[in-house]
Amino acid sequence: MEFNRIPTIMQRYTFDAIMNECHKCAIHIMGVNKIDIYVKDAVYPWELDVIVLFGLLVKKKYSFQTFEGKNYRKFIEIVNCIRNYHHPLLNPDNVSSDWAEKFMMVTGLTQFSVQEDSRYKFYRYNYFFNFQNKNIDLKSIFKDKFKVSYSDFRIPVQFIYLLYSTKKLITQDPEHKILKYIVKKFAPALEQLVINRNDFIYKQSEILKNDIDNYYYSFKYFYQYPFIRCGDDKIILPLPYLLLNATTDSLLYRITEGNNRLRQVIGKEVIESYLCKILIDSNAYDEVFPEQKYKNNGTVARSPDVLTRKDDYFVLFDSKSSVPKITLREFDNSSLDKTIQIYSDSIVQIFKQIKHFNLYNPFKNRAEIDYNNIFGIITLLEDSNIFRNKIYDRAAKTLGITVDSDDYKFLQSNIMILALKDIEKFSFNSVDFIDELVERRDDSTKWNDMTVNISKNKKTLSWAKEFDDFISNCHNDFQKIIEELKNNKLLDI
Repeated sequence: MEFNRIPTIMQRYTFDAIMNECHKCAIHIMGVNKIDIYVKDAVYPWELDVIVLFGLLVKKKYSFQTFEGKNYRKFIEIVNCIRNYHHPLLNPDNVSSDWAEKFMMVTGLTQFSVQEDSRYKFYRYNYFFNFQNKNIDLKSIFKDKFKVSYSDFRIPVQFIYLLYSTKKLITQDPEHKILKYIVKKFAPALEQLVINRNDFIYKQSEILKNDIDNYYYSFKYFYQYPFIRCGDDKIILPLPYLLLNATTDSLLYRITEGNNRLRQVIGKEVIESYLCKILIDSNAYDEVFPEQKYKNNGTVARSPDVLTRKDDYFVLFDSKSSVPKITLREFDNSSLDKTIQIYSDSIVQIFKQIKHFNLYNPFKNRAEIDYNNIFGIITLLEDSNIFRNKIYDRAAKTLGITVDSDDYKFLQSNIMILALKDIEKFSFNSVDFIDELVERRDDSTKWNDMTVNISKNKKTLSWAKEFDDFISNCHNDFQKIIEELKNNKLLDI
């Protein structure tokens, strides 16, 4: 089967058959806290995305078959066709010099976000959307935009996610009565995650540009609106795992769409505050300080956003609220170059700040500093997954340093670009990542790594208290809903 034949194949099967099969496959890979792509017979989420996209866009039918019985083999054929598909620019038989870079970028943009831990994301955005200080009241901005509080989104979606990941509950509810009850109870919020099928087709077609090769990697609007209204009284949820994205990063996008000023303020006030909070709450560092002002040649300057110390090691964090441009999914070279420049400028900035460390060093009992033990971390809200060597090279050119210099070595070995989720991973497990940074510093093969993992020999004894309290509160919310369902004779556990 050829990829461009899938729309024709789809015309043989009913809309309900396509959506129901994808729904079953989506539930199969939903673990309690995140997608499990290693479960037996998994159809990967990015493959299901494409099948649902075809299913929503193809309206013309000349046959009305299902995937029951022997016909299931045809569904597997479609899955395998998508799994083996190669975009023309990523054809392995015609590898260009930038093939690996483009493959990593679009693969990461397509696959990584949907695999994030739901607990981390809900904690993050619960903090964001309830944030208030003298400079921004994001809690009120959120309420003005959606007419409900963030908990009105979070609580039902977390429960629905739990419902689908706990297969036992699903078997008790073949008619989806529980789901219908939850949707009705939280309708003011959940209605805002619904899109009419015709509206979806219109909006999605603008992105696809009538090019079937855009179907795989393109942004898909059901990441913002996972519920699809098909007719006056029928609403479907083909891919329940998308509720996570729809009520976290997608809500932030909807709030800031067309308002770069607001996104900048959120980055400066909210995300920077969040980064500082989780590092403090981790209790993994001896000292943590927020951004420091200092004078450099008579000019007032600022340190990185968060400064931490563990023994004689220093990790300086600078948060960035920028997110990947949608056009990166279209292999747009201009967007790629602009993103490299943004990341490069961040590297240049923190490199200079490290060089000026003695001008703002808040760690008064550590006056003698070994600069080899200072690390700079650019923390991205979302990573574009661009090869780091290009970013380091651009930064070096801006700084006027040569590739054989000690400064260039320091640039690569001691400065790293990481997604916020990596910082959360360590912080919520109450551990620092000094050992991992030192290991990377001393091993040049790791200088272009895009992530860092907790060492296997590092003990993670307990959750950070604030994070643990949040999880406990979520469990209390679940228990209240469960009791309500039992009282309404919708659940028997």
